[in-house]
Amino acid sequence: MVKDPGVYEYKWYDYPFVWVINSLMFWHKKAGRKALPAHLRDRLHWDYIWPLKLIPRWVTSFAWGVPKKILGNQTLVRKQRGTGPKGPGPIGEPGSWQISRYPKAPLVIRYLPIYFAFTTKKGLHARIGARWDDVDGYITFPVIAIRRPRVNRKTTVKVSPKARGQ
Repeated sequence: MVKDPGVYEYKWYDYPFVWVINSLMFWHKKAGRKALPAHLRDRLHWDYIWPLKLIPRWVTSFAWGVPKKILGNQTLVRKQRGTGPKGPGPIGEPGSWQISRYPKAPLVIRYLPIYFAFTTKKGLHARIGARWDDVDGYITFPVIAIRRPRVNRKTTVKVSPKARGQ
C-alpha cells in the first residue's frame, strides 16, 4: 500500500498535543469573533506592544465563562450591570492576589490554573495567563502585564454647589 505524502499519520505521542491545540484553535465554538462583544470584533490589540498590536483581538478571545478562584484573597465581582455569576476581577484591590481556572474551558484546560494575578498594597499590578474581562464577559489568552495605576495625588476635584444639585 502506497502512503500519500500529503497525509500525516498521528503517532501515539501526538494526541496530547492535538488535544491542547484543538482546544485553543480559532474554529472552536467558544473562541474567536463569537466570544467578543460586537464593538470589539474588528479591533486590534491596542494594549499589546508593537508589533503584537497588529494581532486582531478575536485571535486571542475565548468564551470560557466566569473563572473560579482556586487560591487567593481577592474579592469576587459580577459582570457589568450586576448580572451573572460572580468571579474574581481581573485587577484586584491593593494587597490582593488570585490563582484561577476556567471550569467551562475545553478539555484539559478546564482543570489547569491558568491565571495568576496580584496587586501590591502600593498599587503595582501583575498578571499572567487567561484574563477575564468582567465588563464585556470574554477571556483574553495569553496575557502578560505589569502596571502601576497613574494617580495624581496633588489634584483635588472641587464640585460646585450647582453641579451637586443644590
